[in-house]
Amino acid sequence: MTSRRNIAVLALSVLFLTSPAGDGSGGADASAVPSVPADTASPGPQRAPTDSTAIDSLRAVPDRVDVLYFHRTARCENCVRFEEYTAGVLADSLSPELERGTVTWRTVNLDDEGEEGLVERYDILESSLVLSVLEDGEEVAWSKLDGIWVFVEDEALFRRYVLGEMLNAIDAVRRTQ
Repeated sequence: MTSRRNIAVLALSVLFLTSPAGDGSGGADASAVPSVPADTASPGPQRAPTDSTAIDSLRAVPDRVDVLYFHRTARCENCVRFEEYTAGVLADSLSPELERGTVTWRTVNLDDEGEEGLVERYDILESSLVLSVLEDGEEVAWSKLDGIWVFVEDEALFRRYVLGEMLNAIDAVRRTQ
């Protein structure tokens, strides 16, 4: 089963990278998904606020996308990158959505008590990034972004992949409004 998942992730990654615009949008304007060239990246990634105890409940709206990053207490370099790169995407490209509450950001420690329900729901075994689409406060769809493991060595590709998936999820929410 794992090899099928890996093949599916690889196939999706190839499709994403080889779309006409090169941004996974199926031909939309490439400027719609900004990327950060490696030689111009800031020395330290911008980080969105991380609160592992609650999804910004003061601003969260019923129709939204929850971005959940799952990790363990002991983290390798790649696991730290996953969080930093994702927080950078949120801060650089989705700040207005975070402010409005149409996108929320939460880190979840797999080793913490009380997180078993989320871990089971999303079948989390390792560091993972999950997008959860909510309508009227109820989850209607979710996806685990397995491609983060493929792109972790290239920050620009990682950011393009994650931003593209986030924009697709946001569009799904907008279509329901």
